[in-house]
Amino acid sequence: MLNDMLEALRDIAGDDDTDFMLDLLESYQSTTPDLLAVIKAAHSKEEVVALGNAAHQLKSSSAMIGCMGFADQCAALEKVCKTGDTDPSKLAALAMVIQQAYPAVQTTLNAALRQLRRTQGTPQSWKGAQKALW
Repeated sequence: MLNDMLEALRDIAGDDDTDFMLDLLESYQSTTPDLLAVIKAAHSKEEVVALGNAAHQLKSSSAMIGCMGFADQCAALEKVCKTGDTDPSKLAALAMVIQQAYPAVQTTLNAALRQLRRTQGTPQSWKGAQKALW
């Protein structure tokens, strides 16, 4: 998952824009806990529209940084919310999957941030991070 994340960032930022890649990951790291809190609160209050909106935002930002498995889990919740399915057990199961999956994403995110920070400001910084990973 780490290599996928860094490759996705490279596709967006270009080979040597480590600062931009760091900004994206740091932004994701700072906003994701809030979105997870919205998912939890919206689910507990049975606010399907808010739940779907938060799932959509988390899906999009996760896909942008290359966390496709996590993005797919968010997409599943978003889809159920958009169809108007308010089955509490289905919504609870999908929301729980997202909450439980995030620690693995966070671990990968922290590893990517460490790799990028180590190479920040060096010539060919992306290539340095890439070599350190493979």
